Amino acid sequence: IEEYEKERHLYSEFAALVEGIIKVFLRSENFKFQISNRAKDIEKVSEKIDRKAQIGKKYKSLAEIEDLAGVRVVFYLESEKKKFLKKFLKEFNKCIIDAEEKYDPYGYRGQHFIFKLDSERAALFEYRKYKCYKCEIQVSTILFHAWSEIEHDIIYKPFGDEMLLKTLDLDELKQSFEKV
Repeated sequence: IEEYEKERHLYSEFAALVEGIIKVFLRSENFKFQISNRAKDIEKVSEKIDRKAQIGKKYKSLAEIEDLAGVRVVFYLESEKKKFLKKFLKEFNKCIIDAEEKYDPYGYRGQHFIFKLDSERAALFEYRKYKCYKCEIQVSTILFHAWSEIEHDIIYKPFGDEMLLKTLDLDELKQSFEKV
């Protein structure tokens, strides 16, 4: 945690850099999208380390945590997302070190990539300090993104508030979403 506190600003800069690279690519291809970036909150890093330790995973270094920098790309339509993924993977295949499709039948669906600057980009003066950094890129559609935000913050979080879900009439929405 102390190491991350010292380097968090660099993870924040790296997330903004990756967002900028992706944004230029998206605009050049005329996609309609929303994009955001973040460096993981210190409290969330601490929670993650503790949660993983409970299941036997112990991080030996900060570099093992791959989502300290993050970029989220949200498309309005599934077809746009698929079109983007095809072109993105072709253009940035040297930067992708891991890829995973995330799917929860009750909520979220998206593709997650661990992105690292390739050797050509990392050799550039302005990028050199980020050569060892990784960024998780999450790609989803607006419907899945909106539902996952609701589900994550209200249902999933420890001590999730199922009563709040009912109070907000979101339980009916959840059932509808599950049917879809």
